[in-house]
Amino acid sequence: MDGIDEDYCDKLEFNECEKDEYRCSNGMCIPEEYWLDGGFDCMDWSDEMGGRFNSGEDCLYNPSVECDEHSCLYSYSCGDGHCFYDRRNRFTNEHNGDPLYCSNYRDLNYLCEIVSILEKSPHWTINGGYCMPYKLPFSRLGLDMTSNSNPCTFWIKCALTNGLDSDCPCPKGNLYCEALISTYCPEDIVYPAQGSVIAPYLIMKYIPEEKNVWYDANKIPPLLCFNGSIRCVGYQIYSDDIACFKFESDFISQLSIFEFNICIFEIADDNENTPIHRNYSSMILII
Repeated sequence: MDGIDEDYCDKLEFNECEKDEYRCSNGMCIPEEYWLDGGFDCMDWSDEMGGRFNSGEDCLYNPSVECDEHSCLYSYSCGDGHCFYDRRNRFTNEHNGDPLYCSNYRDLNYLCEIVSILEKSPHWTINGGYCMPYKLPFSRLGLDMTSNSNPCTFWIKCALTNGLDSDCPCPKGNLYCEALISTYCPEDIVYPAQGSVIAPYLIMKYIPEEKNVWYDANKIPPLLCFNGSIRCVGYQIYSDDIACFKFESDFISQLSIFEFNICIFEIADDNENTPIHRNYSSMILII
């Protein structure tokens, strides 16, 4: 969040290799005889023809050592060797109308109930964030303990999936779950319950009073909340309390654009009532 993970990246990016070595796009050096030898030796696959354009989409079905070691350069890693240039909307999983997502659904972890690409076949978030499309008693099978640890989140998941869990109190619709949520849950509910999933400094919240969200085709939580810090050029944006905004999926569809908006368009200002501020004096981590 404070940008410390970006420090000293130039030491690798501007690394120079020896005369008898080939420099990979990520700065890694390999023996020159391994360049264009028919096998991937650079972890970013840039030493072979077409390697830079090979996303590794088949890695899920054809695992290999090359897939295990594949390093995604300036792109999203699916964790199994599949990479793609992440310029898509995280909630529709589309870019210019074309579907774009991990074959193993890793990028959908913990968001299974609200991602539109899964709407035709509802999915349930189980332990570890994995998406399951089956109607099962997840709690009794030990696959999801939300019903015991966080009943409000459990009811929300039931409402969003029309009772995909066999133990949902609203198996044929979400009216009863809606009543439970409105009656017993707090004014706002963090979803996913794990908190920050999209980015370390962002959480999403449902408002029980907004009943139409369960029927809306767009099931994204209505509130997007900033809580943490972002390192901008020359200063740091930080919050000393949770600051929530009306959720606009286009605004957060690409994190780089969201961070640009936060830094450039002055969401933070000098108003003492605003919990988001700028720190020019030092690059400290605000938690």
